Amino acid sequence: MSNLQDKIELIIRDICELSDRSSPEEYPDHLLVLPEELEMFISQRMAECFPNILEAATEIWCDNGMVNRHEPYGVKVELLNQWLMTLDSNELMLAETELSKLSEDDLHTLCCGEESEQERIGSTFINEFLDKIFDEEYAAKVEVGQ
Repeated sequence: MSNLQDKIELIIRDICELSDRSSPEEYPDHLLVLPEELEMFISQRMAECFPNILEAATEIWCDNGMVNRHEPYGVKVELLNQWLMTLDSNELMLAETELSKLSEDDLHTLCCGEESEQERIGSTFINEFLDKIFDEEYAAKVEVGQ
């Protein structure tokens, strides 16, 4: 996980690389960005701070056939990222930290194993968090918010 300053620099770079923009004549050093665009850039970059959550979600999606030509991986990731940005930051950090401590085998079992195995490996909190991903709560919440 990179530091916040690195993320800010990436967001600024992303915005500056927008191809269809020019500066207003009276403010040549300024760049016009819509609030929705700024939110999108921030959400994308901040969600990158949670690679273990993404890895767990990917395990769940692949194990359950939730990624396919009708539900592409990129769309799933985008919906997940948008959902993550609506959650409490302390809960996200707790989930990311717990998942980061697991071996690859334990992560696979936690995401794809039997319920009794999952309860043995992960806390109640992380199991409930991953259940929300399995239940595709991220898709329902984003759709309601639009």
